[in-house]
Amino acid sequence: MNNDGYLDRPLYKQFNFINRWKYEGQKVESMFGIKGLYDDKIGGETTDVKFVTNLFDPYKIFITTKRWEIFDKTSFRLDECGNKSIGIQTNFTNHSVQAVYGHHPYTGEQQSLFANVIYQTPLINENHQLRLGGGLLYDKIDEKYKNISLQRSEPVTGLFTEYLYKGSEIWSALIGMRGDYNFNIQKLYFIPRANVKYSFTKKISVRASAGSGFRTANVFAENTQLFANNRTILITEKLKPEYSWNYGLNFTYDFKNKTEDRFSIDLFKTDFKSQVITDFDANPKSVSISNLKGKSYAWYLQAELYYALIKNLDIRLAYKYSDVQVTQHGILMEKAFNAKHRALFNVAYQTRNKHWKFDYTIQGVGPQRLPDLSSNPEQYRLESYSPSYCKMLGQITYVMRKVDVYIGSENINNYTQKEVILDPQHPYSEYFDAGNIWGPVLGRMFYTGFRYTIK
Repeated sequence: MNNDGYLDRPLYKQFNFINRWKYEGQKVESMFGIKGLYDDKIGGETTDVKFVTNLFDPYKIFITTKRWEIFDKTSFRLDECGNKSIGIQTNFTNHSVQAVYGHHPYTGEQQSLFANVIYQTPLINENHQLRLGGGLLYDKIDEKYKNISLQRSEPVTGLFTEYLYKGSEIWSALIGMRGDYNFNIQKLYFIPRANVKYSFTKKISVRASAGSGFRTANVFAENTQLFANNRTILITEKLKPEYSWNYGLNFTYDFKNKTEDRFSIDLFKTDFKSQVITDFDANPKSVSISNLKGKSYAWYLQAELYYALIKNLDIRLAYKYSDVQVTQHGILMEKAFNAKHRALFNVAYQTRNKHWKFDYTIQGVGPQRLPDLSSNPEQYRLESYSPSYCKMLGQITYVMRKVDVYIGSENINNYTQKEVILDPQHPYSEYFDAGNIWGPVLGRMFYTGFRYTIK
């Protein structure tokens, strides 16, 4: 589409499988299921002779993903009204990726086991609820890329308790505490949590939340743009689990009772105390991966309006502001590829006989800071920020008794990022970089299909 000699859309084949069973008894409810995925993608240089610069060694990308999952949720009622119960959740996942990026192979294997038990009971009456429980999370991960091998076997066990008050129409509250022990690093984490809702009227309410959380980052799986260039990857120290505090406020105004018409504003902050930093800015020929040394935080402000202008004609307006700052090589800076401003407009209409549905959306994305490549030769540099852009999409659906037929288009205005790859003619050079994607790569696209419902 942009005539750079590379496939804008990878060639792929994908197979999905899911089967769920559900049991409902007088005192026992259970849902058990199996999921499966096979995905095979081929990308890179095209086979067109006029584009390929090296016919005997074209730059190709091969990615094969295999995943299967077994899950179960079971609930046991311990009284007639269901206020006292025990819930058990279990999940096992096996995920593998085999990939080749040019001359560099990548392999990733992950086995995950999750088990959780929750006991719920009233304290004084139904307005005061107590939840107790415990769980296990076990991850076995093995990633290899170039000369780097990242392996870990990480069991985490924990206990938690929560108190829920819901006895007032004006306010409700949830307060909880969780303790998790990470056997891999032999550290105990205490994780508090609090949520409060206060209703000034039946239409106006405010919610506040606070809490903390931790996780272990999967460096390669979460930064696949590392593979699409020839940079040297430098992991400068033993990486620590990420830990953050989160705070949120929400204001909601419901225009009408028992409808979806509403206006809401959300303010949210994440303050990292420990974080894995992937630095693309210090040197264009390498990527430095290390623990946070300094500040890292994110402010989010989002406003949404859902409103029915007339019967069967709904609009949705949304705006999101995100200020994400992170310390890299001693400097607090804006995180790369984060758009501070995003906006959305959606209008949906359904005819009175409910046979026709029309849906149209405009998405707006503001400027994004791009990695600093100023030490490269001028032709292999990036602008400091990407331009703003908007993307339009729409769909028309005809609804019949058991079949829905639809036709639609994505990126109607045909906006695409012009220069997707740096130095595409020399894919094995030090300046080649296909990981700087900030906008749409595919132009205008049309699709059609149908849904068949079995009852």
